[in-house]
Parts: sequence; structure tokens; C-alpha cells
Amino acid sequence: MVPDELVLAVERGSLDTIEQALDAEPGLVTARTGDEDTLLHLACWQKQTAIAALLLARGADPNARGCYGRTSLHYAVHDGRAVSVELVRQLLAHGADPWIAENNGFTADAWARQEMWDEPLAAVLRQFAAVPRPDRR
Repeated sequence: MVPDELVLAVERGSLDTIEQALDAEPGLVTARTGDEDTLLHLACWQKQTAIAALLLARGADPNARGCYGRTSLHYAVHDGRAVSVELVRQLLAHGADPWIAENNGFTADAWARQEMWDEPLAAVLRQFAAVPRPDRR
């Protein structure tokens, strides 16, 4: 279980705290919250790019399903901020699949089309287009 202090550390962008915790207990990279999210899910939701990069470097699974079956990519594109483009780039570079549907059937691509606009949306969609869809693999 992800300790509450690490949830707060992610929310506050406390990279050092997360790094020290992972050094002491490497298994935290796969630990879950009560809602089934990982630290990577939380970092993407909070748009903490440095923490996401650390977690990915430590072996976090970018395709792990969390709350409602959502992946970190779903959280990365939520709310349409420009920083989402960098998070998406990091996640895709570590094997994230934008075509995984959450429990309601929406992929990260579909979420991006709902949550983003203008150049950030165009940049994310260009990145997703480079990943073959399962029906075209």
C-alpha cells in the first residue's frame, strides 16, 4: 500500500522524498493506493514530470491499470495542460499503450480528444499516431 506521506510527496512534487523512499523500499514502485492507483498514476494526475521520469526509470509499469481501469496515460492527458505533452512522451518512450481502454471503454486517445485542445492536443495525437493500434498490428 502506498503510504499517505508518499501520496502527499507526489502532490507537492517532492522528488527527493520519493527517491529516498524508493531507495529504501524499491517495491513501492508497484505499490497501490486504496483506489488501486500507483505512484506513477498519481504523478501523471498531478502533472509531476520529474517524479514520473524517476518512477519510469525505476521500473514503473506505464500500462498498469488503476482506478476504473485507467492507465497513467489517461491521467497524463486529463485536463489538457501543455505539460501533458511531455508526460505522454515519457510514457510512450517506456512502452505505454494509448489504445488500452478503461472500464467505460475510453482509450487515452479518446480522453485526450475530450480534455485537450489546440497545440497540446495536436502534439499528443501525433505521438499516439506513431503507436500502431491493436487491430492494425
